[in-house]
Amino acid sequence: MEDQPTDPLDHRGSGKDTLQQQPSDQAVQAAATPDDQHGNQGRVPQDASQGQPPKGKHESKQHGPGKKGGKKTNGRTNSALEAVKKKGRENVQQSQTGEDDLAVQMAGMTISETLQAVPSGTGLVYDECLTQHTCPFNSRHFIAEHYDRILMCHKRLQDYKLLERCTHVTVRLALDDEILSVHSADYLESFKTTQTMGDNELKSWAEQYDSVFVNNNTYECASLVLGGLLDLTEKVVKGELRNGIAIVRPPGHHAQRTIACGYSLFNNVALAAHMARHKWNCERVLIVDWDVHHGQGVQYIFEEDPSVLYFSIHRFEHLDFWPHLTDSDSNVFGKGRGLGFNVNVPWNKVGMGDSEYLAVFQQVLLPMAYEFNPDLVLVCCGFDSAIGDPKGEMAITPVGYTHLTHALMGLADGKVVLALEGGYNLKVMAECAAMCTQTLLGDPCPLLPPTTEPDESAVETILDVIKNIRPHWQCYEYQVAPEYVQSDLVSSTSSGKMPSQAIKTDQSPQRGTEQGAGPLDSTVQSAEGLETVDSNTQSEGAATKGVEPVVSTVQSEGTTDKGVEPVVGLTCQSEGTTEKGAEPVQSTIQSVERPTSKEVEPEEIDSLVNRLISEVVLTVPKHRTCLVYDAEMMQHRTAFNHPERPERISRIFSKHEKMGLVQRCLRVESRRATTEELHWCHSAEYIERLQAMQENTSRELYKMQDDFNSIYLHQSSFDCASLAVGSTLNVVDMILSNQARNGVAIVRPPGHHAEAHTAMGFCFFNTVALAARYAQRKFGLKRVLILDWDIHHGNGTQHAFESDPSVLYISLHRYENGMFFPSSPDGAPDVTGQGEGEGYNVNIAWNVDSMGDAEYIAAFTQIVMPIAYEYSPELVLVSAGFDAACGDPLGGYKVTPAGYAHMTHMLSSLANGRVVVSLEGGYNLNSISESMAMCTRTLLGDPCPSIHPGSPCPSAIQAILETLYEHQEYWKSLKYQVNLPTNSSVEDVKAKATSTQNKDAVCSQPRTSSSGGDMDKHGADDTASSSRPYLHDPDGAGECAPKSEATPADAAAAPVTGGNGDNKPSMEELGAAGGVDPANKSTVTSSAGEGKTIADVFGQQPELFAVVPLPWCPHLEGHVSPIPVSSPIDTRDPCSECGDTSENWVCLQCYQVLCGRYVNEHMLFHSISTSHLVVLSYADLSVWCYGCDSYVHHQIVFPAKRAGHISKFGCDDPGI
Repeated sequence: MEDQPTDPLDHRGSGKDTLQQQPSDQAVQAAATPDDQHGNQGRVPQDASQGQPPKGKHESKQHGPGKKGGKKTNGRTNSALEAVKKKGRENVQQSQTGEDDLAVQMAGMTISETLQAVPSGTGLVYDECLTQHTCPFNSRHFIAEHYDRILMCHKRLQDYKLLERCTHVTVRLALDDEILSVHSADYLESFKTTQTMGDNELKSWAEQYDSVFVNNNTYECASLVLGGLLDLTEKVVKGELRNGIAIVRPPGHHAQRTIACGYSLFNNVALAAHMARHKWNCERVLIVDWDVHHGQGVQYIFEEDPSVLYFSIHRFEHLDFWPHLTDSDSNVFGKGRGLGFNVNVPWNKVGMGDSEYLAVFQQVLLPMAYEFNPDLVLVCCGFDSAIGDPKGEMAITPVGYTHLTHALMGLADGKVVLALEGGYNLKVMAECAAMCTQTLLGDPCPLLPPTTEPDESAVETILDVIKNIRPHWQCYEYQVAPEYVQSDLVSSTSSGKMPSQAIKTDQSPQRGTEQGAGPLDSTVQSAEGLETVDSNTQSEGAATKGVEPVVSTVQSEGTTDKGVEPVVGLTCQSEGTTEKGAEPVQSTIQSVERPTSKEVEPEEIDSLVNRLISEVVLTVPKHRTCLVYDAEMMQHRTAFNHPERPERISRIFSKHEKMGLVQRCLRVESRRATTEELHWCHSAEYIERLQAMQENTSRELYKMQDDFNSIYLHQSSFDCASLAVGSTLNVVDMILSNQARNGVAIVRPPGHHAEAHTAMGFCFFNTVALAARYAQRKFGLKRVLILDWDIHHGNGTQHAFESDPSVLYISLHRYENGMFFPSSPDGAPDVTGQGEGEGYNVNIAWNVDSMGDAEYIAAFTQIVMPIAYEYSPELVLVSAGFDAACGDPLGGYKVTPAGYAHMTHMLSSLANGRVVVSLEGGYNLNSISESMAMCTRTLLGDPCPSIHPGSPCPSAIQAILETLYEHQEYWKSLKYQVNLPTNSSVEDVKAKATSTQNKDAVCSQPRTSSSGGDMDKHGADDTASSSRPYLHDPDGAGECAPKSEATPADAAAAPVTGGNGDNKPSMEELGAAGGVDPANKSTVTSSAGEGKTIADVFGQQPELFAVVPLPWCPHLEGHVSPIPVSSPIDTRDPCSECGDTSENWVCLQCYQVLCGRYVNEHMLFHSISTSHLVVLSYADLSVWCYGCDSYVHHQIVFPAKRAGHISKFGCDDPGI
């Protein structure tokens, strides 16, 4: 890391001020510009003119009063000013580290320099001896569950050179004690006897169960499978391996405690989950079963266990599909203490593909999984839902499975184990297994074609699942029709209920015997869909004689179909290799049509599978992550304390070095953007103006910066901004030329506020917007996604692409109904783009509450990822501002470094993993360093830290719903916001509170890693009541929340009608956060002429500070005197030295009124000469301490603040 330049003078001009040392985070709070201070709701330390349009030259700026500023009186000398600066530097030197640490601790965030060891390696369980499980008697089942299944998978892994990249885990015989932890002793002893039976005895033993075959080697094979899977799982749990896959047979998820069933002898995954829980100290285990057949064996074993969440997605078809169990339906969700911990997603139609399965993950599984917070994820990994499978008749592509696997890898610290279950099209199954293994190894997910509109039957199923399980979980708050949602702003203190609507629900039939289904008045398929039985006459579990076997449409390994072209295009290389001159990947994959008939010709299936395989193009660049950083960008600086300081990038880079991340990345050369490149998003006149500023003096630049909104200028500003852009373009170039998979740009100044013709909000050139144009112009990309998670809305980026459908812009930002910087209605959720770009601008606008991990992850699962998958970008650019992070002095939000890691992980599933994370804002040096380092770790393939984010607050749910409603007409994946009726039977169960109590005990274990949501505020007990405070009955009918006295939230939600005739007050009318009009210092009035205080406009919020002041300082005692009776506080008093009235402060020791730093600095020199350190601003009623170099909010200063409020607004301060 290079040190900050300390030359006292820039000799290109006289009197130029340079930065000697940068201040602490708390000191920066004092210098917050309008960018920092918007939305602070009244009595916050803020700019007096916040909320207004950009200032002109003669309009005042209200900051901390004691910093170097504009014109001085002739009586002041440079020596006095230098004395002030020297004193400030000494304070900074003494307290820099301590104050930064304090800022972080106050935010409830602990940052450690030490990095835990990252598990490495993907385990593989495979042994050719498992092929010895065969059938000695004539059975159609052996034709399907044939040993060629694992041989083909192994061959495909070998073709892709994946075997040498995996860590081999040897199979072993399972111990009896391990088996008996799930299965009964009688069953175990009976199964052991098959080792010495003759053929007829083996047949008789098998026929007592449903769809089972055995030989003398079956027991040993099943035991070896189990032992190998247990060892693999133990290694993953203990951190010896990161993840793993078991290519094994026989399968296991149908096996129950006392019986074999559906080719399954031992329930492998259930046994692994049990051992993880009771031997390897996992508190919670998630089992995901995506085999096309319901894994009833796993369900029955854990149906009363809240520590194991079983989630099954399977074909059901209203009981017509095997295993024909009523317990496979969505209205069966556990028993006793396990209520809510069994989730069935039953498809009632064939042909469900990538779009439907991704919808299940986004709408149901991932929200639940984040709430459950598992320590381990086990996957019953059947590939019989894959396209072309003769049993499943579903349509998941091999690429689709990689995306499902990637999503699960974001959970449980990446501890994911896949165990092969079904899959009967050998070619496609082998392809699926190989591609899932690649994903576990860290290769990028291949580009998935744009998702299509989910099938109506799938939507019905998903909504039915949510209806049944949401009483037991806090995460399902989005199934609300638009007419039931209030349009006004609400806070978490609101209350209300969804109108209850009674529906008729059938009672869930009782489960039959463990072997299979109970009797039905219909003809149903037998086990695994291979035969037809009459359920009224056929005994349960018995195989039917005389049924012709169904022959597999795919031949076993060693044979080839004539005329089948060899598989081409899937050029998956091992890490460390690269294709020279490889062109960037462009998707040519076409959407897969759903099967419409069960009579599909084998030739058609084979042709379809071959086409899918050949269309997947995946190259793995030699380098995974590239990184650009240049200390020269630190030259852009100011002599004043300012949040956008040079140390932002140096501290981030230093953190990367300490964590060993720089050494793992490919360093990218920095460069300046060319004028032609800058012209892609900015006007020639504007570029020339900035370029000419390199020759101005500091005094001239100081005057010029008033022409912009929230900008400071330096002779190096143009150069640094151009360097930031050009360096980021180089990162894009490295990625799209296949030299690196993804990239990180540690650059400044930021860019997303920069407009085509002007700078604003610390931004000069729109770095990310220019990167998108660069990708399009040089590499011909047709679809680019820009994800902006900076806490401020990226107005410049939005305006650059609002009419362009080739760039999808999604922004998550603090909005506060337009009162937070950049204080424009353009950040509202109903601003969706213009012309051809309509629908390609997505604003997720937060209001009222302090958002954290829970809110951001909810926005990702509900909005960002569904839209992104439907858009299918070829490149993802992240405007990565970290001012929503814990401890940021400007944002006030609570996103943790782990939360940013999870968002990065989700985005990495898109665009072949081509993601660029480019720094925007973020002003707590600890927070931004830790957060961006976690993003880089994620891009490098390290597992995401486990988090338990909690539940989104009601105002976040409101914001998410508003965005969903605005974009439902543009995006087919957003169709789950309907008003679900209440399931009366579920409500009866929920009333007993069994599930909620259990889930509180199991799911709410504290995590030391991070906690983004406010669990004390929005805990399980609040949600268990199913109250939805943002709902109302539009027709006045139904069960609604009772009317109560007005709350602060009601005041906030009530429209403030201004003189402009609409329901939103203009910035001019509100003045400084609704307090005063700086032009005439009059109280804000509505159109009716009624005076409004800050509380009237914003309500009495529990925390009104965006810049968090010190709760106490040592100078309060002795430096704050009682208000003299002879001279009460009058906020209209002029400066006693120069008579100026634009920006004045009152000394709280002698009560002399003097002007601030942007006038004549009389208060500053008063403090120097008298050592009076504590002063009150007449602009925003904030209190500043010169001794601490920070704002202060303590009861000692309350009398002065109250007196100021009475003088300014005519009433007492309601917040004190």
